[in-house]
Amino acid sequence: MQALNTLWRSWVVLTVMVLSPVLFGQAGDFDLEIRLDRGEGGAYGPGDTVMATPGVVSRAGGTQGWSFGVRHDPAVLQAESVTMKGSDAEAALVAPSFTLTEIIESDDGTRIGIIQGVVLSFIEPAEVPVSDFFSFCFANYTVLGCAEGVEGIATEINFVSDLSQPGRVPVEINLTIDGQAILPDQITGAGVNVACAIPPVEDDVSLGLSFSSEEPCVLPADREDTLDVQVEVSNLGKENPVDLQGWSYSVRVDHELVECIAVTPAPAVAALNGGEGPEFLNYKLDDRDIDGTITGISVGAVVQLGAPGTEVLSLEPLSAVPLDSITLRSLVSLVGDDSRNVELSFVDTTLGEDRPLEILFVVNGDGVVPEFVEETKTVILQGIPVALDPTFIRGDANNDAHVDIADGIWIVQMLFYNGQMTACLPAADANNDGALSISDALYIINYRLQPGSTNFALYAPPDGPYPDCGTVEGLGIDDCEPGSHVCFPAN
Repeated sequence: MQALNTLWRSWVVLTVMVLSPVLFGQAGDFDLEIRLDRGEGGAYGPGDTVMATPGVVSRAGGTQGWSFGVRHDPAVLQAESVTMKGSDAEAALVAPSFTLTEIIESDDGTRIGIIQGVVLSFIEPAEVPVSDFFSFCFANYTVLGCAEGVEGIATEINFVSDLSQPGRVPVEINLTIDGQAILPDQITGAGVNVACAIPPVEDDVSLGLSFSSEEPCVLPADREDTLDVQVEVSNLGKENPVDLQGWSYSVRVDHELVECIAVTPAPAVAALNGGEGPEFLNYKLDDRDIDGTITGISVGAVVQLGAPGTEVLSLEPLSAVPLDSITLRSLVSLVGDDSRNVELSFVDTTLGEDRPLEILFVVNGDGVVPEFVEETKTVILQGIPVALDPTFIRGDANNDAHVDIADGIWIVQMLFYNGQMTACLPAADANNDGALSISDALYIINYRLQPGSTNFALYAPPDGPYPDCGTVEGLGIDDCEPGSHVCFPAN
């Protein structure tokens, strides 16, 4: 599909040809605005969700389509989603219409904004009514954290004309009225105020679990792959360091689904006592409670047993230090879509068989019971995909499980107008000559529309696989990945 700006002129011409006459407005009759869910001046905190709604104030009718970009500061806001669902624009669409609403990323994968292009209808009369505010779409952002010492951040979400899909021209700001692209006189973005104050905490020491990969955390259920889970201790105090002299804790793990094959000290722990680590360090990898119903691992450490007793694991204010890394491996083998969830959580006074182990940190000789960052973490044991040969229907270039003239048009767009590539290249080789060309489009169109005025078909049906899904000898995943075609798996 070509970029919005290169297609816009043809969309407008077609729309103007079929729409009935209306009284069209001028640039001063329209204001583009971005409105926030908390209103102008509403404050957000780190982790909050911001919903921004681009739209138009219309004091006259005639708007048949529009395009724009919306940019934000990715250092302050993370773009999560954008949708037309539930907007005034969605309700105004009259088929056949055109919509494109998506998040735009920079070359390094950073989400930097959104773009939208809409034609309300190609055939029927459709326009934006006179309105105090007509919503185009809804964009959701997450407020990121603040740098240390920063009390607040003021940022903006603005309309722009410099965003584009990769390799395409930028999407400009315009309203299409009576076949003309109009730039409204008034274009207003939205200011977002972020309050960075850190809420007070009751306890200075907390304990948490984290993964070496992004969540949700997936472990292949092949009995070979492993997953590392980090145990992390934090000092939530703002002023004073916390010096740990020892600790003990237990982590609940379902040993019917996964096994713990190792627990290793984190670098800061291993570096204690001149690189010797804690003088007492015990890992029990297959621990259980006295009834044997709760299973997991238990850890106990004392940094220094004897004199001088000055060696400690020090936590600076508002810092976190990993204690240990727990390595897990699946005990079950799963295939396909089969999966299991394994819940990991800290367990107090339950493991240790006949001598239950408490979750405890020793600070200046006193036992401190930590808070917990999260109650549980989930590991998904994922089934291993089953290798299957790619399948397709010859002639089904647009991947809708049907062979019709739409496939011929798809091939023309793909070859000559920078249209979207077919999901499975052999599917577009309708005449089975080993190449993709205009002849494939003509083959499909003639096959579907002939004989016309003649009494016999001029074109035979496509070679197999047709009309049902199938494969051909030598077909590789480079041209047709397994599962790329809608008919997968084969009937």
